[in-house]
Amino acid sequence: MAAGLEKTTTSSADNEELAVLVKQAVAEAIKEAIPTLVEDVVSQLTDKTQALVDAQVAVFRGEMVAIRAEISKCVDYMEKDENRVEEVDSRLSSSVSKLAEKHAQLEDKIADMEDRLRRDNIRVHGVPENAETLNVLVFLTDAIPRWFPNLGPVEIMRAHRLGAPKEDANGKPVSRTIIFKLLRFTDRDRILKAARGAAVEMEGRPIRFTPDYSPHTFRRRLAFSEAMDALQKLNFRTLFLYPAKLKVMRGGVSHFFNTPREVKGFINSLGE
Repeated sequence: MAAGLEKTTTSSADNEELAVLVKQAVAEAIKEAIPTLVEDVVSQLTDKTQALVDAQVAVFRGEMVAIRAEISKCVDYMEKDENRVEEVDSRLSSSVSKLAEKHAQLEDKIADMEDRLRRDNIRVHGVPENAETLNVLVFLTDAIPRWFPNLGPVEIMRAHRLGAPKEDANGKPVSRTIIFKLLRFTDRDRILKAARGAAVEMEGRPIRFTPDYSPHTFRRRLAFSEAMDALQKLNFRTLFLYPAKLKVMRGGVSHFFNTPREVKGFINSLGE
């Protein structure tokens, strides 16, 4: 019995030792297998991740290609629209330029027609307002032969002052321009010519005679005023040709100018 007990004890010890060895062997095997397992898992995860990334990149690239295509279309549309806008702008500019030119031509034509209607008229500046000149038609009918004795007979149809009566700071009437209409336009030319060669005065003030032009022609001539003053200080004689062309004379030499800018350029050239 003792021998049997000893045998049983020995067998148990062997089993325990075997179990320990098995555990050690398993632990060693697991220890050796873990790196490979981890490497396999990581490799599988990397492959899956790369596949997902590649798929997303492919989708992104596709979207980028589509976006670029849309942008390219938009750029094309914008360029076409810009070209159309430039074309429309060019057409509008051309139309505006033509309309402005046509407007200027029509304005000149209307002014010429109005000037023709006024060609029998003369404006008189500087005639004082008093009892003697109250009836301007009677006054001019009597005064013109006295002012220009060599003129010969003229027939005045009507005459009046322009604008409402005005007074200066001292309460004295301000002289208003007189406009009168002659029966014949040739009489107008004779009076203006006679006035250029005579010095007419009333109450110590000069009396000036000018043609009666349309507002358009008047403004064109008025634009030369500053340049004419400068020319007269340089001893030039100035004369307007119809409708608004300035003739400048000095020393037997004549110059002609269509715009005030041309006159200013001429004046500047004199100082060079």
